[in-house]
Amino acid sequence: VGGEVYALPSGAVVESLKYRRGDVVHMHGRDTLRIRDRIIPLVHLADHFGVPASSAADEAYAVIVGRGEKFCAALVFPDLLEVGRLGQELDVEADTPEAILEEPSVLEVFQQLVDEANRGLPPWSTIKRFELIATPLTVESGLLTPTLKVKRPQVEAAFASEIERMYEEEAPAGV
Repeated sequence: VGGEVYALPSGAVVESLKYRRGDVVHMHGRDTLRIRDRIIPLVHLADHFGVPASSAADEAYAVIVGRGEKFCAALVFPDLLEVGRLGQELDVEADTPEAILEEPSVLEVFQQLVDEANRGLPPWSTIKRFELIATPLTVESGLLTPTLKVKRPQVEAAFASEIERMYEEEAPAGV
């Protein structure tokens, strides 16, 4: 948690389970998980220990595209639970991940992160445009391997229209 390692006595553990972030539901101001028809409130250890939580960008896949194009672009797949938190943090009124990702203040956060990632790179290898995608990359969707590697051909086929949209306009200045 926050780069620190913590130990939990095994006697304090009633049950352990693995769940997907997509299974978490925000209800009455809390994150919850439905387990065997019971709603269980989640405790985020980052909050409990008072350390910084990850941001939406820390929980994202980025697929760089642009082979054969004049510039590099990226499909960014942020964690949707973290997108909801980012929306709350920025007081965004939108209530779906798709709508939150279209908000100018959210786009600016991701633009700053892209700018930071581009810093120090040669101009030809920097990301000039990106699209935020509200569809999670999962093994079940066929977009990730069982070892969580991106299946590039499947991603490029599934999001061909988004990729085309990034290359429709003139190349950005400095390309």
